[in-house]
Amino acid sequence: MPVSKAVVPSILEPDPARVLERIQGLPGDLGLVEIRGDRMSAGDLADAVARSDRDVVVTIRREGEGGFFRGTEDQRIRCLQAGLQAGAAYVDLDVKAAAAVDRRFRRDRLVLSWHGDGTDLRELQEVLSRMRSIGAACFKLVPRADRLSDLAAIRDFLAGPEDDGTPVACFASGRHGPLSRLLALSWGSCWTFGFPCGGENTAAGQFTISELTEIYGVTSLDAATQIFGLVGSRLAGSPSPAMHNAALRDLGMNARYLPMEIDRFQDLAALADPAGPVGAAGFGVTMPFKEEAAALAVELDPDGAAAGAVNTLIPTPGGWKGFNTDASAMRQRIRPALQESGCRALVY
Repeated sequence: MPVSKAVVPSILEPDPARVLERIQGLPGDLGLVEIRGDRMSAGDLADAVARSDRDVVVTIRREGEGGFFRGTEDQRIRCLQAGLQAGAAYVDLDVKAAAAVDRRFRRDRLVLSWHGDGTDLRELQEVLSRMRSIGAACFKLVPRADRLSDLAAIRDFLAGPEDDGTPVACFASGRHGPLSRLLALSWGSCWTFGFPCGGENTAAGQFTISELTEIYGVTSLDAATQIFGLVGSRLAGSPSPAMHNAALRDLGMNARYLPMEIDRFQDLAALADPAGPVGAAGFGVTMPFKEEAAALAVELDPDGAAAGAVNTLIPTPGGWKGFNTDASAMRQRIRPALQESGCRALVY
Protein backbone atom coordinates (compact mmCIF):
# COMPACT_ATOMS: atom_id res chain seq x y z
CA MET A 1 0.00 0.00 0.00
CA PRO A 2 1.23 3.54 -0.64
CA VAL A 3 2.28 5.55 2.41
CA SER A 4 0.05 8.57 3.03
CA LYS A 5 -0.48 11.18 5.75
CA ALA A 6 -2.10 9.36 8.64
CA VAL A 7 -2.57 8.84 12.34
CA VAL A 8 -1.20 5.36 13.09
CA PRO A 9 -2.46 3.49 16.17
CA SER A 10 0.36 1.63 17.94
CA ILE A 11 -0.88 -1.48 19.73
CA LEU A 12 1.15 -3.22 22.42
CA GLU A 13 -0.55 -6.32 23.82
CA PRO A 14 0.61 -9.81 24.89
CA ASP A 15 -1.68 -11.93 22.70
CA PRO A 16 -3.61 -11.84 19.39
CA ALA A 17 -7.06 -11.68 21.00
CA ARG A 18 -6.28 -8.45 22.82
CA VAL A 19 -4.62 -6.96 19.74
CA LEU A 20 -7.75 -7.66 17.72
CA GLU A 21 -9.93 -6.20 20.47
CA ARG A 22 -7.95 -2.96 20.25
CA ILE A 23 -8.16 -2.91 16.46
CA GLN A 24 -11.93 -3.45 16.50
CA GLY A 25 -12.30 -0.43 18.76
CA LEU A 26 -10.52 1.92 16.35
CA PRO A 27 -12.25 4.39 14.03
CA GLY A 28 -12.97 2.84 10.66
CA ASP A 29 -11.07 5.46 8.67
CA LEU A 30 -7.68 4.51 10.15
CA GLY A 31 -6.33 2.14 7.54
CA LEU A 32 -2.89 1.38 8.98
CA VAL A 33 -2.01 0.08 12.45
CA GLU A 34 1.28 -0.75 14.11
CA ILE A 35 1.39 -4.01 16.02
CA ARG A 36 4.19 -4.07 18.56
CA GLY A 37 5.23 -7.68 18.94
CA ASP A 38 7.54 -7.07 21.92
CA ARG A 39 5.59 -9.46 24.17
CA MET A 40 4.40 -12.01 21.60
CA SER A 41 5.85 -15.16 20.08
CA ALA A 42 6.37 -15.40 16.34
CA GLY A 43 3.23 -17.52 16.03
CA ASP A 44 1.08 -15.13 18.02
CA LEU A 45 2.33 -12.14 16.05
CA ALA A 46 1.59 -13.89 12.77
CA ASP A 47 -1.89 -14.79 14.04
CA ALA A 48 -2.62 -11.18 15.03
CA VAL A 49 -1.50 -9.90 11.63
CA ALA A 50 -3.45 -12.52 9.69
CA ARG A 51 -6.68 -11.75 11.57
CA SER A 52 -6.40 -7.97 11.31
CA ASP A 53 -8.73 -6.15 8.93
CA ARG A 54 -6.27 -3.25 8.60
CA ASP A 55 -2.90 -2.91 6.92
CA VAL A 56 -0.20 -3.58 9.48
CA VAL A 57 3.33 -2.47 10.20
CA VAL A 58 5.03 -4.88 12.62
CA THR A 59 7.60 -3.58 15.09
CA ILE A 60 9.56 -5.15 17.91
CA ARG A 61 11.65 -2.97 20.18
CA ARG A 62 14.16 -4.22 22.72
CA GLU A 63 14.41 -3.49 26.40
CA GLY A 64 16.66 -0.47 26.79
CA GLU A 65 15.49 0.89 23.43
CA GLY A 66 12.00 1.88 24.49
CA GLY A 67 10.58 -1.63 24.21
CA PHE A 68 10.05 -4.88 26.09
CA PHE A 69 11.56 -7.63 23.91
CA ARG A 70 14.05 -9.86 25.79
CA GLY A 71 15.05 -12.39 23.12
CA THR A 72 18.05 -12.55 20.83
CA GLU A 73 18.38 -10.54 17.65
CA ASP A 74 17.83 -13.69 15.56
CA GLN A 75 14.60 -14.37 17.46
CA ARG A 76 13.44 -10.81 16.87
CA ILE A 77 14.12 -11.07 13.15
CA ARG A 78 12.26 -14.39 12.93
CA CYS A 79 9.25 -12.82 14.65
CA LEU A 80 9.24 -9.91 12.21
CA GLN A 81 9.59 -12.25 9.25
CA ALA A 82 6.63 -14.25 10.57
CA GLY A 83 4.58 -11.05 10.65
CA LEU A 84 5.46 -10.25 7.04
CA GLN A 85 4.68 -13.78 5.88
CA ALA A 86 1.28 -13.50 7.59
CA GLY A 87 0.44 -10.45 5.50
CA ALA A 88 1.91 -7.37 7.18
CA ALA A 89 2.40 -4.45 4.82
CA TYR A 90 5.63 -3.30 6.46
CA VAL A 91 8.24 -4.21 9.02
CA ASP A 92 9.90 -1.45 11.04
CA LEU A 93 13.65 -1.84 11.64
CA ASP A 94 16.12 0.54 13.22
CA VAL A 95 18.77 1.70 10.79
CA LYS A 96 21.43 0.43 13.21
CA ALA A 97 20.14 -3.16 13.00
CA ALA A 98 22.18 -5.44 10.78
CA ALA A 99 19.05 -6.84 9.16
CA ALA A 100 18.12 -3.34 8.02
CA VAL A 101 21.10 -3.17 5.71
CA ASP A 102 21.81 -6.79 4.73
CA ARG A 103 18.74 -7.15 2.51
CA ARG A 104 16.92 -9.75 4.57
CA PHE A 105 13.84 -7.58 4.08
CA ARG A 106 12.58 -6.21 0.78
CA ARG A 107 12.99 -2.45 0.53
CA ASP A 108 9.35 -1.94 -0.46
CA ARG A 109 8.24 -3.65 2.77
CA LEU A 110 10.66 -1.82 5.07
CA VAL A 111 10.12 1.16 7.35
CA LEU A 112 13.63 2.27 8.24
CA SER A 113 13.69 4.07 11.59
CA TRP A 114 16.15 6.03 13.72
CA HIS A 115 15.89 7.17 17.33
CA GLY A 116 18.33 9.82 18.53
CA ASP A 117 19.28 11.56 21.77
CA GLY A 118 19.33 15.07 20.35
CA THR A 119 17.75 17.22 17.68
CA ASP A 120 20.13 18.86 15.23
CA LEU A 121 19.05 19.78 11.71
CA ARG A 122 22.33 18.72 10.14
CA GLU A 123 22.29 15.38 11.97
CA LEU A 124 18.72 14.70 10.83
CA GLN A 125 19.70 15.45 7.25
CA GLU A 126 22.77 13.21 7.49
CA VAL A 127 20.73 10.33 8.94
CA LEU A 128 18.15 10.69 6.18
CA SER A 129 20.91 10.65 3.56
CA ARG A 130 22.23 7.40 5.01
CA MET A 131 18.73 5.93 5.04
CA ARG A 132 18.22 6.83 1.40
CA SER A 133 21.43 5.02 0.50
CA ILE A 134 19.90 1.85 2.00
CA GLY A 135 16.39 2.34 0.64
CA ALA A 136 12.96 1.72 2.20
CA ALA A 137 9.25 2.34 1.71
CA CYS A 138 9.27 4.95 4.48
CA PHE A 139 11.88 6.67 6.64
CA LYS A 140 10.99 7.38 10.29
CA LEU A 141 13.17 9.66 12.43
CA VAL A 142 12.48 10.22 16.14
CA PRO A 143 14.94 12.69 17.69
CA ARG A 144 14.74 14.02 21.24
CA ALA A 145 13.33 17.52 21.78
CA ASP A 146 14.12 18.95 25.19
CA ARG A 147 14.29 22.58 23.98
CA LEU A 148 11.73 24.58 22.04
CA SER A 149 14.38 25.29 19.41
CA ASP A 150 14.43 21.55 18.71
CA LEU A 151 10.89 21.86 17.33
CA ALA A 152 12.15 24.37 14.77
CA ALA A 153 14.79 21.87 13.66
CA ILE A 154 12.13 19.20 13.09
CA ARG A 155 9.86 21.58 11.19
CA ASP A 156 12.75 22.79 9.01
CA PHE A 157 13.88 19.22 8.42
CA LEU A 158 10.46 18.15 7.21
CA ALA A 159 10.15 21.22 5.00
CA GLY A 160 13.69 21.09 3.67
CA PRO A 161 14.72 17.63 2.42
CA GLU A 162 14.71 17.20 -1.33
CA ASP A 163 11.88 14.82 -2.10
CA ASP A 164 13.05 11.55 -3.68
CA GLY A 165 9.55 10.11 -3.57
CA THR A 166 10.02 8.23 -0.28
CA PRO A 167 7.73 9.44 2.55
CA VAL A 168 9.35 10.69 5.75
CA ALA A 169 7.87 10.56 9.26
CA CYS A 170 9.43 12.71 11.93
CA PHE A 171 8.34 13.70 15.43
CA ALA A 172 10.12 13.79 18.77
CA SER A 173 10.53 12.19 22.14
CA GLY A 174 11.54 14.30 25.13
CA ARG A 175 10.05 17.30 26.90
CA HIS A 176 8.52 18.87 23.78
CA GLY A 177 7.83 15.59 22.02
CA PRO A 178 4.06 15.70 22.63
CA LEU A 179 3.68 19.05 20.84
CA SER A 180 5.71 17.72 17.90
CA ARG A 181 3.35 14.75 17.65
CA LEU A 182 0.38 17.11 17.31
CA LEU A 183 2.02 19.34 14.71
CA ALA A 184 4.03 16.74 12.76
CA LEU A 185 1.48 16.08 10.01
CA SER A 186 1.05 19.80 9.36
CA TRP A 187 4.83 20.15 9.05
CA GLY A 188 5.01 17.39 6.43
CA SER A 189 5.41 14.15 8.36
CA CYS A 190 3.58 11.24 6.72
CA TRP A 191 2.70 9.65 10.07
CA THR A 192 2.14 10.44 13.70
CA PHE A 193 1.50 7.70 16.24
CA GLY A 194 -0.96 7.29 19.11
CA PHE A 195 -2.34 4.47 21.23
CA PRO A 196 -5.90 3.12 21.55
CA CYS A 197 -8.02 4.25 24.47
CA GLY A 198 -7.64 1.73 27.25
CA GLY A 199 -4.43 0.39 25.75
CA GLU A 200 -0.82 0.94 26.72
CA ASN A 201 1.14 3.85 25.32
CA THR A 202 4.13 2.60 23.35
CA ALA A 203 6.25 5.72 23.80
CA ALA A 204 6.43 8.58 26.28
CA GLY A 205 4.47 11.62 25.16
CA GLN A 206 1.95 9.75 23.01
CA PHE A 207 -1.67 10.85 22.85
CA THR A 208 -4.60 8.51 22.51
CA ILE A 209 -6.07 7.99 19.07
CA SER A 210 -9.27 9.76 20.09
CA GLU A 211 -7.28 12.77 21.31
CA LEU A 212 -5.36 13.00 18.05
CA THR A 213 -8.38 12.56 15.78
CA GLU A 214 -11.36 13.91 17.74
CA ILE A 215 -9.97 16.57 20.08
CA TYR A 216 -7.03 17.90 18.05
CA GLY A 217 -8.02 16.89 14.52
CA VAL A 218 -4.37 16.59 13.53
CA THR A 219 -5.01 15.30 10.01
CA SER A 220 -6.76 18.55 9.04
CA LEU A 221 -4.16 20.90 10.49
CA ASP A 222 -2.61 22.99 7.72
CA ALA A 223 -0.58 26.14 7.15
CA ALA A 224 -3.70 28.28 7.53
CA THR A 225 -4.71 26.79 10.90
CA GLN A 226 -4.59 29.34 13.71
CA ILE A 227 -2.83 27.92 16.75
CA PHE A 228 -3.62 28.77 20.37
CA GLY A 229 -1.83 27.24 23.30
CA LEU A 230 -2.39 26.22 26.89
CA VAL A 231 0.87 26.94 28.72
CA GLY A 232 1.78 25.57 32.11
CA SER A 233 3.37 22.53 33.67
CA ARG A 234 1.90 19.05 34.17
CA LEU A 235 -0.86 19.60 31.64
CA ALA A 236 -1.74 15.93 31.16
CA GLY A 237 -5.37 15.36 31.99
CA SER A 238 -6.43 18.99 31.62
CA PRO A 239 -9.97 19.21 30.20
CA SER A 240 -9.23 22.63 28.70
CA PRO A 241 -8.08 21.51 25.21
CA ALA A 242 -11.16 19.34 24.71
CA MET A 243 -13.51 22.17 25.70
CA HIS A 244 -11.78 24.86 23.66
CA ASN A 245 -11.39 22.73 20.54
CA ALA A 246 -15.07 21.78 20.69
CA ALA A 247 -15.93 25.49 20.82
CA LEU A 248 -13.62 26.28 17.90
CA ARG A 249 -15.30 23.56 15.83
CA ASP A 250 -18.76 24.87 16.69
CA LEU A 251 -17.65 28.33 15.57
CA GLY A 252 -16.40 26.91 12.26
CA MET A 253 -12.88 28.20 12.87
CA ASN A 254 -9.79 26.63 11.33
CA ALA A 255 -8.02 26.82 14.68
CA ARG A 256 -6.66 24.50 17.39
CA TYR A 257 -5.95 24.85 21.08
CA LEU A 258 -2.90 22.76 21.97
CA PRO A 259 -1.18 21.92 25.27
CA MET A 260 2.30 23.46 25.43
CA GLU A 261 4.23 22.47 28.51
CA ILE A 262 7.05 24.85 29.41
CA ASP A 263 9.50 25.04 32.29
CA ARG A 264 10.27 28.75 31.97
CA PHE A 265 7.74 31.47 31.29
CA GLN A 266 10.31 33.17 29.04
CA ASP A 267 9.66 30.40 26.51
CA LEU A 268 6.33 32.03 25.73
CA ALA A 269 8.03 34.40 23.29
CA ALA A 270 9.38 31.49 21.24
CA LEU A 271 5.93 29.88 21.09
CA ALA A 272 4.39 33.16 19.89
CA ASP A 273 7.09 34.01 17.34
CA PRO A 274 5.30 34.10 13.94
CA ALA A 275 8.47 32.78 12.30
CA GLY A 276 8.86 30.00 14.86
CA PRO A 277 7.64 26.41 14.67
CA VAL A 278 4.34 27.13 16.48
CA GLY A 279 3.43 30.80 15.91
CA ALA A 280 0.66 30.74 18.50
CA ALA A 281 -1.88 33.58 18.28
CA GLY A 282 -2.73 33.55 21.98
CA PHE A 283 -2.52 31.53 25.15
CA GLY A 284 -4.50 30.16 28.00
CA VAL A 285 -2.29 30.29 31.08
CA THR A 286 -2.42 27.87 33.98
CA MET A 287 -0.30 27.14 37.03
CA PRO A 288 2.35 28.13 37.85
CA PHE A 289 2.49 31.10 35.45
CA LYS A 290 -0.63 33.20 36.06
CA GLU A 291 1.16 35.86 38.13
CA GLU A 292 4.06 36.06 35.67
CA ALA A 293 1.56 36.43 32.85
CA ALA A 294 -0.03 39.43 34.58
CA ALA A 295 3.39 41.01 35.12
CA LEU A 296 4.22 40.56 31.44
CA ALA A 297 1.05 42.24 30.16
CA VAL A 298 1.15 45.92 29.20
CA GLU A 299 -2.63 46.04 29.46
CA LEU A 300 -4.85 44.17 31.93
CA ASP A 301 -8.60 43.82 32.18
CA PRO A 302 -10.07 44.99 35.53
CA ASP A 303 -10.21 41.48 36.99
CA GLY A 304 -6.63 40.75 36.01
CA ALA A 305 -5.45 44.01 37.52
CA ALA A 306 -7.34 43.36 40.76
CA ALA A 307 -6.12 39.77 41.09
CA GLY A 308 -2.57 40.28 39.89
CA ALA A 309 -3.02 37.12 37.83
CA VAL A 310 -4.40 36.32 34.38
CA ASN A 311 -5.33 33.13 32.59
CA THR A 312 -5.36 34.53 29.04
CA LEU A 313 -2.67 36.37 27.06
CA ILE A 314 -3.05 37.86 23.58
CA PRO A 315 -0.05 39.30 21.72
CA THR A 316 -0.60 42.69 20.06
CA PRO A 317 1.79 45.06 18.25
CA GLY A 318 1.98 47.13 21.43
CA GLY A 319 2.62 44.21 23.77
CA TRP A 320 0.67 41.53 25.60
CA LYS A 321 -2.91 41.99 26.74
CA GLY A 322 -3.94 39.99 29.80
CA PHE A 323 -7.39 38.83 30.89
CA ASN A 324 -8.67 37.06 33.96
CA THR A 325 -11.75 35.15 32.85
CA ASP A 326 -11.84 33.04 36.02
CA ALA A 327 -13.30 35.87 38.09
CA SER A 328 -16.06 36.78 35.64
CA ALA A 329 -16.96 33.11 35.17
CA MET A 330 -17.29 32.63 38.92
CA ARG A 331 -19.45 35.73 39.25
CA GLN A 332 -21.76 34.49 36.52
CA ARG A 333 -22.11 31.14 38.27
CA ILE A 334 -22.71 32.33 41.82
CA ARG A 335 -24.57 35.64 41.31
CA PRO A 336 -28.02 34.06 40.73
CA ALA A 337 -27.72 31.98 43.88
CA LEU A 338 -26.60 34.97 45.94
CA GLN A 339 -29.42 37.13 44.65
CA GLU A 340 -32.03 34.51 45.44
CA SER A 341 -30.81 33.59 48.92
CA GLY A 342 -29.04 36.68 50.11
CA CYS A 343 -26.12 34.46 51.17
CA ARG A 344 -22.44 35.13 50.89
CA ALA A 345 -20.02 32.84 49.03
CA LEU A 346 -16.51 31.65 49.73
CA VAL A 347 -14.26 30.66 46.81
CA TYR A 348 -11.12 28.73 47.68
